[in-house]
Amino acid sequence: MATFEGFKPDRQLILVTDVRNAINLSTRCANSVSLANRHADSQQLHFQPHLQAYTVSQLLSDTFGINGHEHQQTTVIRDKFLNVAARLKRAEFIFSAKPPGDPGHLKLGAYTEAGHRTANTIFITAEYFGSKTPPAAAPPLSKASTVTVATPHTTPTDRAAILIHEGIHLLHPEVQQNAGHPGPPGLATPLLFDRAPMRIPYSSAVLNPYCYQNFALWLK
Repeated sequence: MATFEGFKPDRQLILVTDVRNAINLSTRCANSVSLANRHADSQQLHFQPHLQAYTVSQLLSDTFGINGHEHQQTTVIRDKFLNVAARLKRAEFIFSAKPPGDPGHLKLGAYTEAGHRTANTIFITAEYFGSKTPPAAAPPLSKASTVTVATPHTTPTDRAAILIHEGIHLLHPEVQQNAGHPGPPGLATPLLFDRAPMRIPYSSAVLNPYCYQNFALWLK
């Protein structure tokens, strides 16, 4: 069972609901990836599951640089979404009044820290509950921290996707490139407010929390 530390009652209530939404959304993402994989070779264009699978295949192309034909790759992505859902069910959520980085450059909503007392802790800041100012630039970070760069968190789906993002950090604390966001310079930590191809190669995308976050946000 997930635990919550240091939150005011109203914020904890919001976060408890967000965690439940994130678990459901991550599971839905996993099921969607499986659908694309199962129907990738179907030629029945009039068949509704095929149309749904085609849509998911396009989404996989935008976020991970693949489509539903790559069985091994889609299986890895599916399993990561399922693992995130399982992690969130037992995660430790701690309110953080002083997140890492330079607050003049970035208002953090959530982050993880490698080497924390547990390997399943997500820190939540006040910005998570209502920031309306997008960050201007990423801050200098210690190697011990991996940080979500995504504000504002205006809807329950936005916040659920942030928690999925942090769940991927928990799965891969060893990834340190771009503060835990591997990929080509300028592409690995996108601030995308509209759907667009992320252009991150699969080898990096499969480890990059933004790819999972955007897949979850853009899944219809």
